[in-house]
Amino acid sequence: MGAVLIINDLSTCTPGSGTLMILEQDSAFPTKGDNLYPDNEIIYLNPDGTVEKRSGDRYNIPQHEPGAKLDLGKTRLGLVLGGFPRALEEVGKIGTFGAKKYTDNGWMSVPQGIERYTDAMLRHVLAEFKGETLDHDSGLLVAAHTAWNALARLELTLKEIERKSNATK
Repeated sequence: MGAVLIINDLSTCTPGSGTLMILEQDSAFPTKGDNLYPDNEIIYLNPDGTVEKRSGDRYNIPQHEPGAKLDLGKTRLGLVLGGFPRALEEVGKIGTFGAKKYTDNGWMSVPQGIERYTDAMLRHVLAEFKGETLDHDSGLLVAAHTAWNALARLELTLKEIERKSNATK
């Protein structure tokens, strides 16, 4: 059996709202990167309890009609890039500082990177707790160093998960 996808309260199904949940799932259900919506349809539970199929378009435009975009349920990266422009710019400054100090993207090859970037992140968290705003070495925001290290360890963690997943295929 595949998954049953439900969005509660159809009246709130505008971009960025509604509740999407998987009610049933088997091991063959697609995962990240796969089409989560067979035939690009979603099953809705209306407030009155009725159930109906809708297209995978945020505005319920049928798949083969002009203006359809089957993006319902897909990651909305604009919420991150548009929501955190100052923070991301500061994190970019940390990456630039590190590239000048070491090499471009050299952090990706650091042995035991996840553990070492976890330690670096925690050192910066402690620096903030001690009231430090700017990093002594770079002169940049300690919070930006914390965020950069969190992103580095997340990226390395995701790569490790992919590597393990590919090794079992």
